[in-house]
Amino acid sequence: MAETESAAADVAAVDVAADPESHLKRKSNDIGWQWGRLFDPNNYSKVKCLLCGHESSGGINRFKQHLACERTGVLHCPKATPEIKQKYKEDLDRPRKKKRDKAQAEADLRGGVVIAGREGSEAESKAGSSSTSDGSAASS
Repeated sequence: MAETESAAADVAAVDVAADPESHLKRKSNDIGWQWGRLFDPNNYSKVKCLLCGHESSGGINRFKQHLACERTGVLHCPKATPEIKQKYKEDLDRPRKKKRDKAQAEADLRGGVVIAGREGSEAESKAGSSSTSDGSAASS
């Protein structure tokens, strides 16, 4: 049993030695990890840029803003090519576009719905109230 554990540890050490930054890359398919690595393996919000060496401390989304050269509160990457900037801008805009499209589809759906008997709803709300016709509360 101890031999199996030590063999597994040796394999892990060899893998890290072959590519020292591979253990700092998150196991995620997010495109942000193409140009970023974890700066501190114990703190997942610190990401280091492989292009310029900048260390951002806001997670992968803030790092993608760094590469896309978007937002005013983020240091822009001086070495990002126009292709990289465009790729990351599109990735950052995708959730906003999806949310906007969903809201538009819901508005279109709600706009096409006609509720029958709308005039009777006012009479029903008065009938359900607990006040009398003179405005005083009904006693029980």
